[in-house]
Amino acid sequence: MKGYHGTTPQNAEDILNNQKVIVTPFKITADVVIPQKKRLPNDLGQGLYLFLDSENPKFDGKSCAKKYAHKWRHKNNKVTLIRFSLNDTNVFVFNLNNPETAERFSKVREKLYLKIVQQLTSSKEDNILKSNRPNIDGIFLEYLFQYGLKKEVDFVIKDTYTPFYTSDFTLSNFANGRELCLRNMEIINWEETKEVK
Repeated sequence: MKGYHGTTPQNAEDILNNQKVIVTPFKITADVVIPQKKRLPNDLGQGLYLFLDSENPKFDGKSCAKKYAHKWRHKNNKVTLIRFSLNDTNVFVFNLNNPETAERFSKVREKLYLKIVQQLTSSKEDNILKSNRPNIDGIFLEYLFQYGLKKEVDFVIKDTYTPFYTSDFTLSNFANGRELCLRNMEIINWEETKEVK
């Protein structure tokens, strides 16, 4: 499996030379206490985010990674794309495009929503609830991964909408890309991972 990630040339060089990606785990307690002053997880949880090619629906992972990097990360700088190669045999995939998996997530969100929102609004982290994109799905996923599953999740996949464009109208109910959140860095095949144009 191949996925694309856009970053600065310096970051790309460091990643490829050191063959290492470091992701700080997000810890939430079993009684749903979110640590103070911790960066909240992104939409699909903690991990390295990649865009994938897809046939049905048709998505271009390379193009999505480039647009995302230019809009959100490196507006005025050059962007380097890395095509990560993943060893995807004998891995546990949490595929949120699967209806049963999505239902499992929905049950956790329903159960924990009020507790988590109360914590976020009473802490300094409540700015996420006031932002232009107040998505706290990653918190629910982290809870599910830490307390609701018997297996370690290697990666999460979901067709998502990412506001690549400069317009003020940035929300949609229709996906424009397929994202993969890589949680297990051990499955990166570094021999086939490389910079692409």
